[in-house]
Amino acid sequence: MKKVIYDCDNTMGLDNRDIDDGLALVYLVENKNMELLGVCTTYANDSLEYVHKQTLELVEDLGINLKVYKGRGKFEMNDYTGFGYKRFEDDGNFESNEAAKFIVEMANKYPNEIDLLATGSMQNLYDAYMIDNEIGEKLSSVVLMGGITGDLYFGDKIMKELNFSVCPKGAEVAIKKYKNVSILTGNRCMDVEFGTNELDKVKALGSNIKNEFIIQKIEKWMREFKEKYNYDSIVLWDVIAAIYLMNPDMFRDDFMSVVSTEEDLFEGRLVEGESAARINIPVVLDDKKVNDEMIKVVFER
Repeated sequence: MKKVIYDCDNTMGLDNRDIDDGLALVYLVENKNMELLGVCTTYANDSLEYVHKQTLELVEDLGINLKVYKGRGKFEMNDYTGFGYKRFEDDGNFESNEAAKFIVEMANKYPNEIDLLATGSMQNLYDAYMIDNEIGEKLSSVVLMGGITGDLYFGDKIMKELNFSVCPKGAEVAIKKYKNVSILTGNRCMDVEFGTNELDKVKALGSNIKNEFIIQKIEKWMREFKEKYNYDSIVLWDVIAAIYLMNPDMFRDDFMSVVSTEEDLFEGRLVEGESAARINIPVVLDDKKVNDEMIKVVFER
């Protein structure tokens, strides 16, 4: 059975913020083929303070028995649609990062047994590496959601990359210092859209407290996303990464030699070239099957 640590920037419940981290967390909790050791919080969709608060509330609201570990980093999101945010100078106090310390502790307790799923900033992965330079060799695999290989278009509007760009030094460390890394890029995730047809499937399953809670969050975000991008479907980015972790057979491997520098990663760009960093950029085989997997695990259990 897989042992998993989930590192995320969950903002489910906040106005005008994505719900994919929260939905990915529910997917992992409801998945019976793995043991979720803990959840770590980081910034990106919003500040660490907001993310940590929303994650604690989500765990409580859904009655999930799971410990949440707070990360590190001062960050303010000022304009979510335009991806306008403020970075603050890193104080370098990585040893104060409870999330990073938890990752290191678990990796040493269960060497080569833990799969790390990271779907927010890469700050906690950076800090874990600073605490233990051998952390990358002690994990079984690392699955990241982030990065782009080209512009992300919703209609005629471009969405900027967020997860790698808010902590580019962390993204560079995650790519170059960790082993068995797979990246679900924004471009690859856009192959799977969640629209009204998928929402109708969910509603047809019948209601219970958990399902109604999540459906309300999805409907709210779909309305907000429509207002921002004039687009009827959403992309459940982090859920797709979680599904890849649990069902790699739904994807095709596609390896890329990544030479991105910290400067490249300020824009979240993955650059290909001659490099020792061979990264898997999985390709979705069937978008319907991926959506059906999420619906089955989250709403039918």
